[in-house]
Parts: sequence; structure tokens; C-alpha cells
Amino acid sequence: LEVELASIKEDRAWADLAVGNVARALEFLDALYGQVTEPARRIRIARRLVRAHFWNGQPGEGLRWADRALGDAGGEAPARAQLNLLRGLCLEQLGRAEEAGTAFLAVLEAGKELESDGLQARAHQALALLSLWTGDAGGVHHHAERANELSTSCGADRVEFWSLWVRATFFGLTGEVDQALNLIEQAQSVATRLGSPHLQLWAAEILIEHSAATGAWDRGLTIGGHSIALADNLGYRAVLPRLLVWTGFVHIARGDLERAERLMDRAWEMSVEGADAEGADVHAYVPAHTGRAALLLARGEYDEAVDVGVRGLEAADATGYFIWGVHRLLPTLAEAHI
Repeated sequence: LEVELASIKEDRAWADLAVGNVARALEFLDALYGQVTEPARRIRIARRLVRAHFWNGQPGEGLRWADRALGDAGGEAPARAQLNLLRGLCLEQLGRAEEAGTAFLAVLEAGKELESDGLQARAHQALALLSLWTGDAGGVHHHAERANELSTSCGADRVEFWSLWVRATFFGLTGEVDQALNLIEQAQSVATRLGSPHLQLWAAEILIEHSAATGAWDRGLTIGGHSIALADNLGYRAVLPRLLVWTGFVHIARGDLERAERLMDRAWEMSVEGADAEGADVHAYVPAHTGRAALLLARGEYDEAVDVGVRGLEAADATGYFIWGVHRLLPTLAEAHI
């Protein structure tokens, strides 16, 4: 009976994780890990704990669980490859790009040895994302295209979403907004088909930025408000700080600094003051600095804007994540210096 109950709880936690209810999934998984003794199940639960902490904006904690699970996995090649992929994703969030790249390439090789299209697709997906952050345009397109090709052959729909998301983000950052919109709308359709609210939130992030870039402020605020409420309802922190910041930028554009301040302050509290003790999520930490610097600039507090902006730029530079320096942060600093 205890084994059956544990199995039901694990299924419940996985269902919660699948629909984006990360906080509740963590409660079940943490309790289950200490109750289960079978090695294969402990590894599976630990893998889900890594994923849950990653989505909860706690990559340092996710990395700790990945290392723990790798110790349990022994020589099991498929299990080790899947754990190394998750471990690499946590390293990437922590700004440890070189270590993440090494992990992803090892997973790619393991996928070839195991003749697993799904594993290779996920490795290419992860390498495409890493290439995006480091500003490697060739890597973005190569790995995203390979991920998409392999996902088609093995039915990995989430890989299809991420290959679209990465390319949409790249085109948005390089000013090709029509191309970006086309790709992110395709990604949004995939997220809808999968019934995944957390993928919808990642698509919403790009749609908010597209709205800001094209002056569709009402649309941006509508998407931002709905997405922030959904992320709060699910306890889903991975993308929430950026949703707050990008929506705050739209309020700044409209001259509503009071509402912008509430959103920027909340992003700062989550991503800077409330950063994971094991290490800050760079993809929240730097945008939080960008948002605060922009708000200070809008108020005419130029010296303070420069101070905050420089700290954000230093964090981006330390990781090699070129994209977070050039996206909004450098233009904000340049304007503050004028």
C-alpha cells in the first residue's frame, strides 16, 4: 500500500509540474525522495526535483540535486545523459557558460552513442539557447534547426517549441520584428497544443517585448498583466521577473512611473535581494538591474541609473552572456550618460 501511495504522489507531482504548478510539485517531490528506496525511482524523483527547482528560479538548488542524482546513477548511460542535460541547464542559468556547453556536448555525444534522436534534439536545443545568450548567431541557427529536424522525427513537441522560441528571440533582438512575431506565434500554437501554461508564459515574454517595440502598448499591458497573474497563480518563478520588467518598460513608455516602479521593485526583490543562495539566476538578475536602471533614468536620477546599470553590465560581462548587455541595458546606460 505504501508503494502504491508513493506512486500516486509521484504521478500527482509530475502532473503538477507538467501544467506549471511548480510550488506544489516541489512539496510532493521533496517528501517522496526521502520515502523511496528503489534506486531507479530515487533517480527519477531527483531528476524531477532538478526540473522543478529550475522552473522555480532556483538553478543552484537544481544543480545540487543533479549532482546528487548523478552519484546515484552509477554507470547507467541513459540516466546519466538525462541528468547531465538538466545539470547543464542549471549551469547555464547560473552563468557558467563554459561548463554548461561542455555538459551539452557530452549529452549530444551520448545521444549519438545511444542512437537517441530525442536526446540529441534536446542537446541541440540546449546548445541553441546557450548560443543565443553568448551572441553566437551561427550556433543559434545551426542548433535550432537540428533540434527541430530531430524533434520532428521523434515527436519531441517541447523541443519544437524551444527551437521556435530561440529563433524568435534572436530575430527580435536583431530588430527583425516581423520574423520574430511569426515564429513566436508558431511557438504559442505549440504551447497551446501541449496544454502547457508555463510554455505560454515564455511565449508571452516575447509578445510583450514585440508589443513594446511596435508601440502596441495596450496589447503589451494586457498580455503582461494576464501572464504575471498566471505565473503568480502557478507559483512559477522562472520567467516571472522578466515578465515584470518587460511589462514595466511598457508602463515607462506610457509615462506611468508609479505602476512601473511596483513591477520593477518586485522583480528586484525576487531576483537580486531574494536570489538563490546557491547562485543568482543570471536571466533574472541582469534584467532586474536593467529595469531598475531604466526607471531611475525616467525619473531623472542619472547617477543612480548609471550605478545600477553598470552593476548589471558587470554581471552580464562576467558570464559572457553578451545578449543581456546589449538588450536595453547598454542603451539605457548610454542615455543616462548624455
